[in-house]
Amino acid sequence: MRRGLLSARAIRDFTLRLLDRFAVDPTVVDRAAHAGQLSGGNQQRLVLGRELEETRDLLVLHNPTRGLDVAATAELFRQLDAFRAAGGAAILISPDVDELLEWCDAIQVLVDGRLSERLAADRANADVIAEKMAGLS
Repeated sequence: MRRGLLSARAIRDFTLRLLDRFAVDPTVVDRAAHAGQLSGGNQQRLVLGRELEETRDLLVLHNPTRGLDVAATAELFRQLDAFRAAGGAAILISPDVDELLEWCDAIQVLVDGRLSERLAADRANADVIAEKMAGLS
């Protein structure tokens, strides 16, 4: 900020850095006057990039891969792995059991305001986790 005003140049530079981080075509900035005009996937990448720039400790992600293609999903988790390797932690909230099993260390299920015991995120617990998510156990 300068004299209480945001710098358009600084905003553009920051946006281009985030797009580069997620291997997004930087010309989308020229085609979209604001983030709301970007595709949903590019909006998600910008939001995650912004949070990764500003957060060092903990990220809470709710359905972070919803609407992303396979390549964008892989890049998202590559960025999260780097965040975790640098000492950060992430809480992933998702109805996708396979995604949780692949990317989480441990899983807890919240149903009807009650939190289950902590379960190891491995295929051996897949049925138990699915039952808990369905409210069956």
